Order: sequence, then structure tokens, then C-alpha cells
Amino acid sequence: RRLCRSYVKQMSQHLRAMFSRATEASVTDTGNTARSISYPWEVANTLAVFARIDAGSANGNYGIHVGTGTTAVAIADYAMATVIAHGVGAGQLQYGAHTFGAHAVSAPTSSFTVSRTFVNGSGASITVQEAGIVCLTGQAGDPQTTQFNFLLARDLTGAVAVANGQTLTVTYTIKCTV
Repeated sequence: RRLCRSYVKQMSQHLRAMFSRATEASVTDTGNTARSISYPWEVANTLAVFARIDAGSANGNYGIHVGTGTTAVAIADYAMATVIAHGVGAGQLQYGAHTFGAHAVSAPTSSFTVSRTFVNGSGASITVQEAGIVCLTGQAGDPQTTQFNFLLARDLTGAVAVANGQTLTVTYTIKCTV
């Protein structure tokens, strides 16, 4: 278990867009390109995408990610240092679906969990050094068809060896405490 305290600037930019129902400019996607995002309520008659992290099995584009990078976490991080790709080849892990826990309140804390499993079928051990959350959000003005990935959190895990055939489960607990 490791304590996550590493939300990056894209998290606050997404929250500001949601809370203000306004377009947020210069939000850096995982490809290091500045994008404009807006909360879906600003878009009439579309099924807009905003801050989704519920990617299904085999989808390594968004959701919880793991990597081998050891670069210190910085507020300006826009991507994992060295993401581990989905697959069964050398250095790859198989990305499972996400599981969301029920919302829970235990005064003074309100929380929920989101988990994802990673199966090592690569034939060799893989050492996970970082974990993070990447969301899928539509671009302002065209959120239904133009979507990008944004890093919301990144944490160093320390060396976690996942032997061939083993499953790693990463769980983030999102909580507010008064």
C-alpha cells in the first residue's frame, strides 16, 4: 500500500471546467499537446465525454496505468514516465477492466475506490515503479468525436516485481476528509 498524493495540474483543470461549466484552455494531453476542454453540459444535444477512467479490458489508452519509470513526480507531469503497454509480449502486461467500489461515508471521510488488474503473461518478471490515472475527455467544441487522454495523477510505487503468471491489482481510493 502506498499513499497517493500526486494529483497533477490536469486534475485541477478538469475540476475547474466541471465546476465553472466553462472552457478550460491549455490542458496538456498525454502527447504533450495543449487542448481546450469543456464540461459536457455546455454542449447541446451530444453525448460528450468528460474525465472517463472506466476503460474496459485490453484498453490501455485510459484508466489506471502502470509503468517502469522512476522520474520524480512533478505537478507539470502530463504522462507516465514509461508506461507499460497492454499485451503479452516482452515487458507488457494485460490490462483488465476497471472495478468501482460503492461510495462510502465514515465520518469525517467520504470515499470510493477504483481498481484495475494487470496480468503478466510476458514470460518474464516485470518491475512496476509507477502508477497513475489517465482520463478520456472530449475537446471543447467537438467533445463527441474528438477525444484525448489526460494524466490526472501519477505516483511512484517503489519496485513491485510482478512475476510471469502473476496478477497485480492497483486500487486508488478517492477520498475527501473534513
